[in-house]
Amino acid sequence: MNQLKFIALLSVTVVVILFLHFPVFLLLNRPPEEAKSRAETHKARLKGHEVVRFESRTVHEDELGAFFDRFPQSHEKKEPHELRRTTKIHIRVKSGDVEPEEADGESKQEVDDGKPDIARIRRHANTTVVTALLDIGRGDWETYQRPLKKYHNFMKNVLALKVPMVVFVDAKSFMFVRRMRALLGLKEITKVWRIDTSDLPLFQYHTYAKQIIDQEQSGNAWREEWDPKMKRHPEATSAEYNLVVNSKSYFLYNTTLENPFGTNFFTWLDAGYGHGDVTVFPQHFYWFPTFPPSKITLIKLTPKGNLVSKYDLGSLYRINISVVSGGFLAGDAEAIHNFYVLFQRRIVELLARNVIDDDQTVLCLLIKDYPSLFELEHADWFDAFQLF
Repeated sequence: MNQLKFIALLSVTVVVILFLHFPVFLLLNRPPEEAKSRAETHKARLKGHEVVRFESRTVHEDELGAFFDRFPQSHEKKEPHELRRTTKIHIRVKSGDVEPEEADGESKQEVDDGKPDIARIRRHANTTVVTALLDIGRGDWETYQRPLKKYHNFMKNVLALKVPMVVFVDAKSFMFVRRMRALLGLKEITKVWRIDTSDLPLFQYHTYAKQIIDQEQSGNAWREEWDPKMKRHPEATSAEYNLVVNSKSYFLYNTTLENPFGTNFFTWLDAGYGHGDVTVFPQHFYWFPTFPPSKITLIKLTPKGNLVSKYDLGSLYRINISVVSGGFLAGDAEAIHNFYVLFQRRIVELLARNVIDDDQTVLCLLIKDYPSLFELEHADWFDAFQLF
C-alpha cells in the first residue's frame, strides 16, 4: 500500500514539473523567425516607452498631428540622434585655470598694439556666444516702440565681447555687425549668418500664431482673469515677436551642429543685453566662463522660495509676471539638443491649444516638467557676467 502511495506521489510530481517547464521547452524549440519577431516586438515596446518622454503631457497626439506633419522631423530624429551619439564633453578650461589678472585685464600684447589678443582668446575661450537681431518693424509700433538704431546701440556692447561669436541677422544689420567686429579686431573669431524671419522653423506657424492673437485682440478670446495691461504687450500683439524670441533654442542648436570655434559651451545673449549699460559687462570685455555640463543654465528672477514648480500655464499666460530671464542661456551641445527638441515641441503643443506667448512662459513650463535639465541661478536680469 505504501508502495502504491509512493508511485502515485511520484507521478503527480512529474506532471507538475512538466507543466511548469512546458513554456520553457516551447521557447527553446521556437523557430528562429518567431523568436526574432517577438524580440523585435519587445524592442518596439521599449522604444515606444522612450518616446513618451517627449510627448505632450496635456494634449493628445491626434490633436497635434496636423502640426507635427509640418514640423521638420530631421531636427527631432536624425540630427539630434547623431549629435547625441557623437557629442563628448571634455572641459578644457575649468574655474581657476585662468589667472585673475589675465581673465580681467588686458594682456601686454594688447596694451602694446591696442588690438585684442586673439591668441589668448583662442587659448582660453570655452564658450561661443550666440546672438541674433531680426527687424520685425518694432520701430513703427504704437506701444513698446524700439527703432532698429536703438537695438544697434544696445548691441554694440554685446559685439564688443572678446569671445568667439556667432550672429544671426537680417540684411538690415548684416554689415553693421561685420563692420563692428572687424573694427574691434575680432573678425577672426566671428561668424555672421544672414537670414530672414521666414527662414526660422517656427515661421511656418505664423498664420496660426497671428490668428490666436487676432482673436484675443478682438475680444472674442480674451478672458476676464487675464491682466488687461498685457493686451498691449508685444507677446499679446505680435506673432512675429513671439516666433523670433522663441527661436533662441534654434539659434543655439544650429551653432552646436557646426561649432565653428570648437568650444565646449554655447551661450545665448540677447542682442540688446544690458540695454546699453556698459557697467554690466566685464571691464575689458574678456569673458571665460564655464557652466555645469548637461544642463541649461539660466537666471531665475524670483526669490529662492518662489519655486518654478508652482507655476502652470494658467498662472503665467497673459499675466504680468517675470519668473525667469530669457536674455541669457548657456549649455553644452548635449543639453542644447535636448532643450531644442523639448522647446520646439512645447511651442507646437501650445499652438494646438490656441496659446502663443514669449520664451519666458515656455521656459517656466519646461523647467517645471524637466527640472533636471536646468541649472537656475537666482539673480537680476543682467547679472550673467557677475555670476560666471
